[in-house]
Amino acid sequence: MSSAPLIAVKLTAAEILLLDGKTRPEVQTLVDQARRQIEIEGAGADPRIAALVSEALREATEKRKLVYRGVSITFCRVCDRDEGYHPYHRSGRKGGVYRRRGEPDRSNPVSFGAIELRDSGVRISGYVSLGCCDRCWVKAAPLLREALRGVCADLPQELTGQPRRWRLVDEMKCSKCEWTGPETDMRPSLTFMGDGYFPSGCPACDARNELFTSPIKRSGGTVLIDLPAARRALLADVLKKTEDREPHRWSVGEFVGRAKIQLGEVPEVVRKISRTFDLNPESGAALRAEVSHELAAAPAA
Repeated sequence: MSSAPLIAVKLTAAEILLLDGKTRPEVQTLVDQARRQIEIEGAGADPRIAALVSEALREATEKRKLVYRGVSITFCRVCDRDEGYHPYHRSGRKGGVYRRRGEPDRSNPVSFGAIELRDSGVRISGYVSLGCCDRCWVKAAPLLREALRGVCADLPQELTGQPRRWRLVDEMKCSKCEWTGPETDMRPSLTFMGDGYFPSGCPACDARNELFTSPIKRSGGTVLIDLPAARRALLADVLKKTEDREPHRWSVGEFVGRAKIQLGEVPEVVRKISRTFDLNPESGAALRAEVSHELAAAPAA
């Protein structure tokens, strides 16, 4: 590894493109981003909108996930939008200085709607890490939708216009049997309050994460889950386990937990099966037929 010092410079997309094939792999990703930005600009898009779309596309390709979250900001870095400050509603002293009614209160900027695209555990009020204001989003949304076509990543329906196809989850490793796999493959358990489920059990052995003990830990990697395939597998398992019409409360509850963990939601037909078997284990035939119909109509991967 070279020990040469690094130099920080600011270059335009055209200048970065001159480095194509002549730099390190991590810098080559920026070159590819600059190429996409120039292609989007060539289609007639505003250069700053094109830069946002190309950066979002690189985020989706490298991190394999984007979010669609509405936030409030006070300044848009894409269009330089700034709505100023709220005025003082009455005259008086504030901070040791006399303020007149109607003067701008520079400690109270006007906020407006914006869209955040980057998934991050750190959120700063009034700021977007990757996104723009609602006015810029009207222009960026169709360009981003077209750019994300065919990208294999965890993308919400608001960005693609299609039902969510992939879900990005953590990869887990069991210290007892060395099993490694996605968190969604773990066996579910009820929460301490009994109001939900969480992934706790190893699918290959009897190890289970409990209070003060965690034999199954995150490996540091991530896995993309095919949601249509996971839904079909869940419905097929529901159909198989409920054919005997026995009141298996634990298995029905486990299906609800599996659905929540694997799909992020519980299909309504699974909720119906759960309620029917909890109240009357002999009245599941119609719902089993509904599961069969939904399984047959489920789209192929």
